[in-house]
Amino acid sequence: MSYGVVSLLCVAILAHGALGQQGQDCFGAGSVAGAAIGAFLGALLLVALLYYLRRLYWKKRK
Repeated sequence: MSYGVVSLLCVAILAHGALGQQGQDCFGAGSVAGAAIGAFLGALLLVALLYYLRRLYWKKRK
């Protein structure tokens, strides 16, 4: 099967699962704030990890 057919099948299966679920009609302020803070902390953690790996890489090259 080609890459396009596999992609189409994956999208069709995932869309069916996502659209079949009942979600909340409205999110509270705490949920939105928690998601924003979590995303910010996750981004900081990712930047710190990349910085550490970069320093480790440059130490080995010298």
